[in-house]
Amino acid sequence: MYYSNYMNAVFLTPVVLLNGELSSLSQRLAGGGEEVRVFVVGCAITGIFGFMLGVANLLSIKVTSPVTHMVSSAARSVLQTFLGVYFFRDIISGSRAGSIVIITVGALFYTWIQSKTPPPPKYEAIRLPSTPASDIEKAGKE
Repeated sequence: MYYSNYMNAVFLTPVVLLNGELSSLSQRLAGGGEEVRVFVVGCAITGIFGFMLGVANLLSIKVTSPVTHMVSSAARSVLQTFLGVYFFRDIISGSRAGSIVIITVGALFYTWIQSKTPPPPKYEAIRLPSTPASDIEKAGKE
């Protein structure tokens, strides 16, 4: 997560500079008052939720298969899109709606297939008798 956040900061800084957003940011911050408070609170909320999503992402990688992790990540992106529409009045184009439908149907189908697949058999560990080091040396000389 540290690496990802660091790289985002490094690669987004030139984008901000090249798109001329630095002047917009400085104007917003120079305005003071309510705009600055809203901007800082928004950044803090975004950072907290981004961090929590990163932790959940790492935990997901540790306890699931790579395919399951990717399917859950895609489904999470659909949820984030719906939250963006609800809270920020984001617009969903036809291609975006199609992508959402494909991801949702695929995630549901994958979940259904996984629920029908029997779990792998559990094997018991077999402990082999230990061999003294002297026996191993004798066998190596022969």
